[in-house]
Amino acid sequence: MVGYSFSGIVSLLVCATHPALVEDLLVLGLALLERESITELRNVRAECAAAPVSLLSGGDPTVGITRFLDLVAPNQSTHPRVEWTTIQRLMSHPKGLAYSLIAVNEAAPNLDGQALIDAAPRVLSLIGSKSADPLHALHQMFSDSRDD
Repeated sequence: MVGYSFSGIVSLLVCATHPALVEDLLVLGLALLERESITELRNVRAECAAAPVSLLSGGDPTVGITRFLDLVAPNQSTHPRVEWTTIQRLMSHPKGLAYSLIAVNEAAPNLDGQALIDAAPRVLSLIGSKSADPLHALHQMFSDSRDD
């Protein structure tokens, strides 16, 4: 099974609830599990709560998208073409993005990332080199906890 961003967390939940369905798991840029400390995660998610409000307000969606990206990907590329492409991709469905962010923000404090990783079969999790340091630390902790 392969999951990217929000679907990465869905993939982990499928593994935890239906382990016989999945032999191997590849997650790319796993959303929701971006901080080792649940307190830090809750703080980041509380700040992220403003993004969907901005996206649903009917105003310029780039404001909410930029706010979201600055929080979850502080080291993102600032090359104008890369930034424009990312914003345009996310802007194509601002309400869908807003509702996804709301769901993730509500779920984040209630998920045990380590338990989800433990319940998964063989896992390959890839994150970008520009990902925030806390995300790298969390993935290292997950890796250290497994023997596969």
